[in-house]
Amino acid sequence: CRSVRRLNSTPPLPGSKFQNHRSLFTTALAAFGAGTVVYLGSVWFFQQRLIYFPTKSLEEKPESNGLSYEDFWINTEDNVKIHSWVLARKPSNFGSLLNSGNVILFLHGNAGNISHRLHNANLLLENLEKTRPNESWRIVLLSYRGYGLSEGQPSMKGLKLDVEAAYTSLSKLM
Repeated sequence: CRSVRRLNSTPPLPGSKFQNHRSLFTTALAAFGAGTVVYLGSVWFFQQRLIYFPTKSLEEKPESNGLSYEDFWINTEDNVKIHSWVLARKPSNFGSLLNSGNVILFLHGNAGNISHRLHNANLLLENLEKTRPNESWRIVLLSYRGYGLSEGQPSMKGLKLDVEAAYTSLSKLM
């Protein structure tokens, strides 16, 4: 039997065979932490673009869906002019569409604009007429700031101001 002898080598320390694994784990953990910080920072920085998808051009008018309508403009507390449509399935005999009937404030969502929700509004009015035939219904289809013909840029604070302004304006008219 021959014994092999190492020259100029020191015997390994206890537990040192895991040293490379610890270094690899620490590097992976640091990379994961840095990636997480970059990802969360990007989400925070670009949150407006990740939440709101406004479309400025109106692709169709209410009459193409068989609806009577009026443009209804509202000024918000922070002086932004927002646009909406007052919709009905039948023309009003009382002048303005807001002068008669029950009113529903319809919010279109985070993408597109009010012209993309005309079909939904028409279906809602149709179902209300079937289930409550003795009542008159109107829908105010609100376009948030930055969407459709409304001024401004979309934001959570702005959206809240838009809805409050619409509700207040409609309450005063009823």
